[in-house]
Amino acid sequence: MDPVYSRPVRFGALTLRFTGLPQGGPRLDEPNGEGWRALNKEAGSWILEARDTDPHGDMVRPAADWEKLGELPTGDVVWRMVPPDGYRTFSDFLLAPGQDPRHGPDEVFGCVKESHGGFTYAHPADVATPVIADLWPVVAPDHWCGTNGIRMTPSDIGGFCWSPGAKPVDRPPMHVLNLPIGTQRGTGSKKPLMDGFGRPADVTNWAREQVATVPFPAVKDSDRSVLRQIRRSPVYTIQRDAQYRLEKYIDNEHRDTAQSVGYSVTKGVSQIRTATWRARVGISVTAKGGIDIEAVDAGLRATVSVELGYSSATGVSELVSRTDTGALRVPGRHAGAMYSVTHRLTAFREDGTPVGGAAGSLTFTPDQDYYFVQYPEADGDGNSVEKLSLGEGVFGNRHGGVPDSL
Repeated sequence: MDPVYSRPVRFGALTLRFTGLPQGGPRLDEPNGEGWRALNKEAGSWILEARDTDPHGDMVRPAADWEKLGELPTGDVVWRMVPPDGYRTFSDFLLAPGQDPRHGPDEVFGCVKESHGGFTYAHPADVATPVIADLWPVVAPDHWCGTNGIRMTPSDIGGFCWSPGAKPVDRPPMHVLNLPIGTQRGTGSKKPLMDGFGRPADVTNWAREQVATVPFPAVKDSDRSVLRQIRRSPVYTIQRDAQYRLEKYIDNEHRDTAQSVGYSVTKGVSQIRTATWRARVGISVTAKGGIDIEAVDAGLRATVSVELGYSSATGVSELVSRTDTGALRVPGRHAGAMYSVTHRLTAFREDGTPVGGAAGSLTFTPDQDYYFVQYPEADGDGNSVEKLSLGEGVFGNRHGGVPDSL
């Protein structure tokens, strides 16, 4: 079977194409023109090709030279690209005896410019334990390194570094790609209103707030084969939707004194629910690590918390799991309500279908403040709804002398 090509996908100054290899193994054909250069040679089921997003750019260039490093017991010869100044490579190469890349066509393989427009496109790699002696697998690092982006190897097998007898000192000469994460802001949730003393809406409609675009290997999609993903959805989107949910409501229209009612709300992300979502889509959500992608088989790592609108990449306070208790206070001759915000994370294919089906979303109440509404509006004399902590004492409420739901 012939290779399967994805549509071109833009990641900043780089445009990528995934090439699916139905039989697996090394790439046998050559990139078919149009400026494509393969970034690796060995692959199991897919490999990346790259070209400049701007046809007049210089993000992808051929090697300045090739260095012969050594020979394996099988007779295969290890070669290394010598990149131009300011460019990086992602793997050494195994070639058959007698093959010399210095005398072949230079349009087959390429190096990537380390940085462009203030963004780093080549990130230093880590190495894993060798499977074959002296060939150290090049892998995406599991630490943040101050670089935002999607760090990934140029094929599902990754790259390797030739280092006879010992682990490469410091970092190997190879790198991994670092791709900018595409983001899009939605319309956001429409805040609830009160136009009378009656009970307001229990929930608002879901609304899209943030979307992050990632390469298909970033998402675990057990219902689609790799080749089908390459053909139909070379990128996926991770979407955050939100809605307001009514927690407490008091109609205090006919009393002159303030009334209160207790609340108890579970916030943050539970380990059980996040473990289930991770098993479905391959994305980890924790308060300490944020929203983290670790596609081990694909050599890909990314943290997309900020791109989805949270406070930081790691240590995300909105995801802290806890139970919040207190009381809603509503002044006399007013009605008031307290809403929490519910977030929903979903991974979507390009055709708009969710990964994991209808049950494939992670829904939770983030640990953030509540939204308060009242009728009539505050009159400037402090007649507004407010939140009371249990330590401040609670006013009598319409159901009796103590708050309910505590």
